[in-house]
Amino acid sequence: YNMLGRTGLNVSVMGIGCGGPSRLGHLSGHSEANAIAVLRRALEFGINLIDTSEFYENEQTVGKAIGGVRRDSVIISTKKQTRERLTADGVRKALEASEAALQAYREQHGAVPAVDSASSITVQRLAEECPRVVAIKDSSGDLPHMMRMIAAVKPLRPDFCFLTGWDAALMPMILIGC
Repeated sequence: YNMLGRTGLNVSVMGIGCGGPSRLGHLSGHSEANAIAVLRRALEFGINLIDTSEFYENEQTVGKAIGGVRRDSVIISTKKQTRERLTADGVRKALEASEAALQAYREQHGAVPAVDSASSITVQRLAEECPRVVAIKDSSGDLPHMMRMIAAVKPLRPDFCFLTGWDAALMPMILIGC
């Protein structure tokens, strides 16, 4: 397990993603019961980081899978789809919708959200106004953009994390602080 930035959250080195080509098997004909079993088995093996998104349309399945799980044994990362320009209010509304979908988790714990890429000004506002947003993920590979976001947010929230998901940009992103 490793500390997620300065958040105080210990996450498993490997997480389980709920997107990808099959979306936990939903897009390849597997049942919700199968997806729940996969998630529970991952938790049994010590994986404590589950990555989902409103776009994946499986937050309710994740919520069912983690029902009854101790707070200190699971960390949920959920994301907002970025078709439009993100605003702090838009992210708040999206997180409320995600929390409703992750009902079992919300009732016990509340979500630990991450937000997909946005402008550096929006990220700065999110860091100031939304303390429950602990990270932003940018998979664009746009190194200057990530550097602007880090410069805007780190003085305000040294605990805020920056995540990347684009393999070609992984090493440069790590070198600048992701």
